[in-house]
Amino acid sequence: MSKFLSSTGGANGQREANSTRRGPYFASRVVFASATCLALAACNTASHYGGFDPRALNYDQRHALSLQQQEHTLPLLIGEGARGLTPGDRTALDGFVRSYSSQGSGSLEVRVPSGSANAAAATHALAEIHDIVAGAGGHPSRIAVHHYQVQSGHAHAPVYVAYNRLEAVTSECGRWPDGVNQPGSQSDYFNFGCATQSNFGAMLDDPRDLIRPRGVGRPDAGRRAEVLARYRRGEPTGSEPNDPEGASVADVN
Repeated sequence: MSKFLSSTGGANGQREANSTRRGPYFASRVVFASATCLALAACNTASHYGGFDPRALNYDQRHALSLQQQEHTLPLLIGEGARGLTPGDRTALDGFVRSYSSQGSGSLEVRVPSGSANAAAATHALAEIHDIVAGAGGHPSRIAVHHYQVQSGHAHAPVYVAYNRLEAVTSECGRWPDGVNQPGSQSDYFNFGCATQSNFGAMLDDPRDLIRPRGVGRPDAGRRAEVLARYRRGEPTGSEPNDPEGASVADVN
């Protein structure tokens, strides 16, 4: 009986010893297997995007802005029997031509409808369009007039004024290649930030500012003369701060 107990105890001791010796080896195998599974999962996600997961980038890199030549168009709707442009159309065309003078390239195209109900009125408005272009800084010789055919004779087709200019654009928004984030993903979804980048590019006064610095503008001659006059009199040249104690608060009933 004692021999059986001692042999049993020896077997248990041997198993405990083996378990103790293989503990670190077993743990290393578990860690290696876990790392391999993670790597395979990453490869599976990366292969979906052709070699890498773009969600790992920042949104301004994933939807980077680029300068591209785009057509800028202004529609002018001239009614049948109208004798010229409306005051709103004149204001819009004046600002449009000024933008063309500063950022446009090539000719200023005027596309006049042909075969529509307002075709005669649109053709008659060409003289006024020439005058507005000249007054806004554009040269009338750079105007290129084209006619486009309208299928319906009862339609009122607009006159299109167009020119090409550089614009800061990004990739097409609204693409969802994988729906939402993958389970356990710590990155944002693919479409995140696309609208922000697109709006930022549209708000730029000059898209060329993205790739080169803008030159220093002209100084304020009036302000410079006033500062020099104060300096010669020995007075402070800085602007006087507003007195916060003198401010009043309106009473709201």
